[in-house]
Amino acid sequence: MHPRTARHRLVPRALAGASLACAALAASAACDAGTAPTSLMLSLRGGLPADGALVADDGATLRIGTARLTILAAELEACPTSPTAAWRALWLPGVARAHSDGSATRLGEPHVVDLRAATATELGELSPPAGRYCGMRLTLGPADADAVGLPSPDFAGTTFALAGEVDLPTAHAVSGRSTGNLTTTAALTPALDLAAGDDVRVELSVGDADALVDAAIGGLADDALAGALLLGAQRTITATVSR
Repeated sequence: MHPRTARHRLVPRALAGASLACAALAASAACDAGTAPTSLMLSLRGGLPADGALVADDGATLRIGTARLTILAAELEACPTSPTAAWRALWLPGVARAHSDGSATRLGEPHVVDLRAATATELGELSPPAGRYCGMRLTLGPADADAVGLPSPDFAGTTFALAGEVDLPTAHAVSGRSTGNLTTTAALTPALDLAAGDDVRVELSVGDADALVDAAIGGLADDALAGALLLGAQRTITATVSR
């Protein structure tokens, strides 16, 4: 099966919570009394090799020991022409904050994701109203002490951290840590059309092997390395949808 091929499967769901969604969407013809809510499970995985080894064109090898990224918030974005676009602009805040309130289309609990983990990290479940959605907006920023998946107390305040070793011209350690804030949107291509009762999964993938190798082997200082890698992650978040 092509990795982006969606298998249609409508799953009846309990009606609990449907009345709340309909109240928020009272003006929308897409929400009728008794309509089952949708379910969208969001997860994220690193796009790095299982052994953490990346090879540059000149033969140099970067072996990544650790690579972690903090996701502060994730928000499903309606397509500009969607009937729900006006509702989103009215009801949803545009800036995410650590442990900010969630909504039907937004997760506000920070997660620290191990980009070397063999399995995807579950970020949570959304219950968006029926409609057409074109992107998943992520806010990357420093973890707080209560972030899910915090590896140790000293990781608090960190957005992205990487440590490893490069073997050329001579073997030497590389590491980087970023505390910056960035927002990026992974496009849903094709757009995600959700009907009442749909049960879908969206998996995000982060990791640009070329950017990692170029930044690490380029001999950047620690802070610059972390910043370059964070920007690389921001540019290379992709989304895959399954039903």
